[in-house]
Amino acid sequence: MMSKNSFWASMRENLKRRNWIAVIYSVIFLLSFPVGMTLWITSFSSRKEMMPLAEWKEDMVIGLSEYLSINILVTLLVTIMAIICAIQGFSYLFRRQKMDMYMSVPVSKERRFAVIYLNGILLFALPYLFSLLIGLCISGANGILTIEVVKSMLYSYLAYLIYYVAIYNITIIAVMLTGNLLVSLCATAVFLFYEIMIKGIIFILCSAFLHTYSNYSSDLKVHFSPMIMMFEKSVFLGNNIISVPRLIEQTGMTMGKILMIGIGTGIIAYLLYAIRPAESCNKAIAFGKTKPIIKIGLMVPISLIVGVLFYAITDANIAMTVFGFMIGIVLSHSIMEIIFAFDLKAAIKHLASGAVGAVLVFTIFIVFKFDLTGYDKWVPNPQKVESIALDLPVFFDTGYYDFENDYWSGSAEYKFDHMELTDTENICAFMESVMSEDVESVAEEGENFLWGTVKYRMKNGKEKYRSIHFPVEKYMDELNDIISGEEYQKGNYQLLGEEFSKYARIKNIEFTNGVWREEVEEDDIERVFENYKADLMNYDLKTIVNEFPIGVIYIEYENVNYNVNTTYNGTHTYSMPVYASFEKTKAYTDEHGHLKDWKTKSEYIDVITISHWDEMSRESVDRDFGDKEDIQEILPAIIPGELANYRYFMEEPDYTYDAFVSFNGEAGDEWIDFSSYFYVFSSKLPDFAK
Repeated sequence: MMSKNSFWASMRENLKRRNWIAVIYSVIFLLSFPVGMTLWITSFSSRKEMMPLAEWKEDMVIGLSEYLSINILVTLLVTIMAIICAIQGFSYLFRRQKMDMYMSVPVSKERRFAVIYLNGILLFALPYLFSLLIGLCISGANGILTIEVVKSMLYSYLAYLIYYVAIYNITIIAVMLTGNLLVSLCATAVFLFYEIMIKGIIFILCSAFLHTYSNYSSDLKVHFSPMIMMFEKSVFLGNNIISVPRLIEQTGMTMGKILMIGIGTGIIAYLLYAIRPAESCNKAIAFGKTKPIIKIGLMVPISLIVGVLFYAITDANIAMTVFGFMIGIVLSHSIMEIIFAFDLKAAIKHLASGAVGAVLVFTIFIVFKFDLTGYDKWVPNPQKVESIALDLPVFFDTGYYDFENDYWSGSAEYKFDHMELTDTENICAFMESVMSEDVESVAEEGENFLWGTVKYRMKNGKEKYRSIHFPVEKYMDELNDIISGEEYQKGNYQLLGEEFSKYARIKNIEFTNGVWREEVEEDDIERVFENYKADLMNYDLKTIVNEFPIGVIYIEYENVNYNVNTTYNGTHTYSMPVYASFEKTKAYTDEHGHLKDWKTKSEYIDVITISHWDEMSRESVDRDFGDKEDIQEILPAIIPGELANYRYFMEEPDYTYDAFVSFNGEAGDEWIDFSSYFYVFSSKLPDFAK
């Protein structure tokens, strides 16, 4: 017989008051897993007759593993459940009558906390586990239950249990610090989002006021919000086919952090419960001494957000930015004081803490606005730098393909991962000159400026990024000295790297002058590829500034590591510009008649259509020109779209114009695959065509 004063009797008595949560959670889990899995299996049962049974089972096992694994919907569901259960369990602290009733029961404070706390976890853990077990029975009955499915289920169950406890504990802390339901919900949201909010504000301030700040410097990775961490992993995993070992590899560290957060917040929650004053019931904040800290902690980021919003709306008007800060300070101070006291008259009270918050807001603004930290002028001591990577988008490429993992990423990521420039003395000296430039000054007419990003790998293991912006002509010789070496070229172009040589098999190469393509003969593919790589080693800034591409080379290759289960089809294409100064490549194209100037066959042009977008009428007006003399006058003003994509410092096309060229059948078979889309330079377009 169980004693009425036993711990388990207290657990059972508490559960009676929380039956509605047990029912709701059980129904939700049953609908999510047993019922949901049954519907899912039924919807795919028709495919069983359309494909081999073994293949159908394999697809179903993969789908079931995804269904039972970590995903965004379950993460959202678990988050809501944890918040509801924590607030409901300790909601008696918000009402004097309920609190008196609980306190009148001859149970120690420690046992009361333990009973409510453990029941809140069991209300989630048991229905969740029970529904998963039913789901496994259903999958077993349909012949799609494997050990991998069971492992996936067990790992996701454990991961979500750890996550639930962390969110549960954070919400309990919010309840202990407040005395009102609505304020508790707000406090929970603050705890879960405060870190990412602060990091977001720092990112916005850096982007707005620090000219050399690079997005690669941004650290938006959270360390204290289990919700953000779990959602990031849920989005990252998505519907990817991931084995359990890979799942552990991808989420194990995150779950370890969440476990530590859960343990720490659980201890804090209990300590706050132990010292929480009984008279805090129905008050916004349970501990009066924390009000100024909470107020200032929220005033500063809120006011900064309002000020930066004014900064963006008014196109960097400083006076309006300061006005925005003042509005943010006044509003955040008043609103929080009203919430704390539940009294409109309190809006003008406790001005001292409001003044401290205002001082902090303007101090932060001044530090960023006038760069009091010297961020924009910083260049590391070359003796402390291990190597440097330099990303200059002006050097065209088509991104980085990871052969081993079969995915694409940006070209900048490839450079930062693979480029290791070791001449740190000269590069840091170059950067000091570049950093001394007045980036706010307006460039002289006709002067070209270049943007880029530099990455310093420090010997202490840290990585530092800076954006650079400098006049091209002034620093052309210095920059070309840096990029002329093999370290830069191989780190800049994947085509020149060892990974490409190891894993890529060249299948086909084509040249285009922007109008028609010419395919390289199979026996010449290797020679052409080696010639282009040799020319690419000499590709520098002078080439880009002084030359316009004569054509584009398309290099089609396949991944020798390709697996049919990966995302891509194993075959990819690099497109890169060809210049007249690319001696070896041009020698081959001249020998075989590739990359001829398409204008030499202008006699085969039937019609040039000039299309102009009229801003007044909001319509496009098309005009056809078929007269040979008109065509000859228009030709200097148009350029094939495929070549125009590689212009950088050349004249900007007028994008209100488009040109389309129609060739006649006498042009020959080589014109079959031509591209007829052209950009237009309105300054060169004759008046009759405008």
